[in-house]
Amino acid sequence: LNDFLRAHNRRVTLNEIKAQVAAYYKIKVSELESTCRRREFVRPRQVGMYLSRVLTQRSYPEIGRSYRRDHTTIIHGFERIRARCESDPALAADIEAIKRLFRD
Repeated sequence: LNDFLRAHNRRVTLNEIKAQVAAYYKIKVSELESTCRRREFVRPRQVGMYLSRVLTQRSYPEIGRSYRRDHTTIIHGFERIRARCESDPALAADIEAIKRLFRD
């Protein structure tokens, strides 16, 4: 039982989140951190920001440094994905699928 609980309570790092999001969306981690505003990078980047806030205890400025962004950009990305999950079941399913990768 102890091993089971330890496995499910492990801490997820920001780098692990970025790697899983990049793999899920079939892009490079460097593209998540880039300044490129193309749609195929912006959505995964915002999902990464959202998951970084949900799955870790990191502050917005810490997440911002990880993504090479200002903390206000992280807040915007978090709020945008949270709002979109309510109206877009496909996006909500993507986020749950990525979260599941950390539980398994």
